[in-house]
Amino acid sequence: MAFVEAPQTPEELAAVPQRVNGPCLLNVVWGGKTPMLDMQQAAALGFKLAIVPALLLKASIGACDQALAALKASGAHPPPPGGMTVRDVFDRAGGRDWDAVRTRFR
Repeated sequence: MAFVEAPQTPEELAAVPQRVNGPCLLNVVWGGKTPMLDMQQAAALGFKLAIVPALLLKASIGACDQALAALKASGAHPPPPGGMTVRDVFDRAGGRDWDAVRTRFR
């Protein structure tokens, strides 16, 4: 898997899969040096894998900032995105699986 760091023009980006004899990886970083492509455009150019480092970390930090700003502004717990409940959070973290383990070993 070839990873060419930061091609900076659309022409340089398109040349990578054409010049590499093998699969190519595209590093998609918002605000980075590489021109932005969506996943379909990357596949059409010949990239076999695309990574989006820090996407979820940046989204999480932004959501935390918004929640804390809402709490500060209103003094009340803001509603969670999508109405997510505590059970929803536990389910996403595998809580029901742990409930079964806990029950089995009582």
